[in-house]
Amino acid sequence: MIIALLTLLKGFIPLSYLMLDGHFGNNNAMQMSQQVGLFLLSKLRHDSELYLPYSGADKKRKYGDRLNPRQMDNSYLVQSSTEDGVRTDVYQLQSLYQKFAQPVNIVILLKTKLTAKLDQTRHKKGRRAKPRNGFYILICGGFENKLL
Repeated sequence: MIIALLTLLKGFIPLSYLMLDGHFGNNNAMQMSQQVGLFLLSKLRHDSELYLPYSGADKKRKYGDRLNPRQMDNSYLVQSSTEDGVRTDVYQLQSLYQKFAQPVNIVILLKTKLTAKLDQTRHKKGRRAKPRNGFYILICGGFENKLL
């Protein structure tokens, strides 16, 4: 299907990226996009098990520490901005994911609500609502260098 689309668009629109829904953030989609010469951009699940490459003396070991998107090292921080009481931090790094055949570039968008106004509100069940902090993990397959 992608090959037919690329053939149809050839000469009209040069394509470099294949952006797919989070359902397609998997090894098969990455391999397919690389076969046709495109870079894959997709969202990963929030519970994806991402690991840093192992950098110790044991050469048989491949996976290092597991990544926690809520507690990222500042060495991976690319950009930080604050708007309307919400801080957005953008991290980028090369990571290992057990469901992928090769290392992948990961961009993590971490949003943190700085004000605690939500603590005053209550859920339907009477519990206090907590500030919402969220993150998104984007896979950027096929990129060798930094994206941002």
